[in-house]
Amino acid sequence: MPPLSELTYSHDACIAAFHDCYSFLANMYLDESVVIEPPEGGWPNITAATKKDLGKTETVISLLRQPYIRNTFNILERVQGAPGCYFADWQALVPLISTGYFRPFRGRWWTCTPHFGLGAMG
Repeated sequence: MPPLSELTYSHDACIAAFHDCYSFLANMYLDESVVIEPPEGGWPNITAATKKDLGKTETVISLLRQPYIRNTFNILERVQGAPGCYFADWQALVPLISTGYFRPFRGRWWTCTPHFGLGAMG
């Protein structure tokens, strides 16, 4: 494995890693129906305005337009990526954020490590 300093970002490899992770989880214990695929071109409600609302780069917004683990907003049914840490369903959260329903807490959207699309609103 090359040292971290020699690695470069690959959009396609990153998306493939999300697909692999979600497939692994579906094979292990998730119902396949909780993995939701975006329409061609990504989720229509994740737009340039989303970039402004979240303060993210175009690269991050592009990744947010990829597949998700469905969020029912029912705490008893939500899929945990780690104990107490839920997958963020951005296609469902973005409308709530853009209308001001959700706001960052102490300048952060995350209540746990945001790696691999894991996060919790709080």
